[in-house]
Amino acid sequence: MKREAQLKALLVAKVKELLPPFVVIAHTETFRAGVPDLSITGGGRTTWWECKHGTPGFASTGIQELTCLRLAIAGYCRYIIWSEAYDGTDKQTLIVHPRKLKDVEPELSFSSYNMTKLVDLIAKIHQ
Repeated sequence: MKREAQLKALLVAKVKELLPPFVVIAHTETFRAGVPDLSITGGGRTTWWECKHGTPGFASTGIQELTCLRLAIAGYCRYIIWSEAYDGTDKQTLIVHPRKLKDVEPELSFSSYNMTKLVDLIAKIHQ
């Protein structure tokens, strides 16, 4: 079962808890087609994040992929893919550059859906 909204809400809450001076904006699907799910601003930098829950596959639109690629070239944009097997085992968090989305080749991955570890990564990117 897809839990993308729940996982995204957990991430937003953890960013607000651990990085209180940062500004997190969750963009809804009605905002504008193709805009990534989250923008996070802190330390003088804004990053963009598209969140997917892969069970193990996920849906992605062409306009979204193009927008994420353009943002990655102009600044910083990555996909966060919370991946798991069909039976709910083998949970992993994958950070994927938009260029590598088609083959889902992560720049970084770690086991589980550890939001604290993910927020630590976000903080490092914003240094």
